[in-house]
Amino acid sequence: MLSVFLVILFGAGFYYLGAQGISSIGNIGLGMCLLSAFFDRIPIPPLIGRDVYEWHKKLSILLLVATFVLNMYWLTLM
Repeated sequence: MLSVFLVILFGAGFYYLGAQGISSIGNIGLGMCLLSAFFDRIPIPPLIGRDVYEWHKKLSILLLVATFVLNMYWLTLM
């Protein structure tokens, strides 16, 4: 679960770089971080999301929806 927050924190750093004018590195890094956070939350056995889903189902679904919304927001910025 901590991995999602860490990846989103790195994504915030890339968002900051994009806002400061380094848009190519900022957009690519932000996209990679958000996609990584989203796909890590999918609750299928080889991914980490399965462990979180078995531990706390509501939190897992909340994180999955939150990372999906962040990905859609990123796509609208592009």
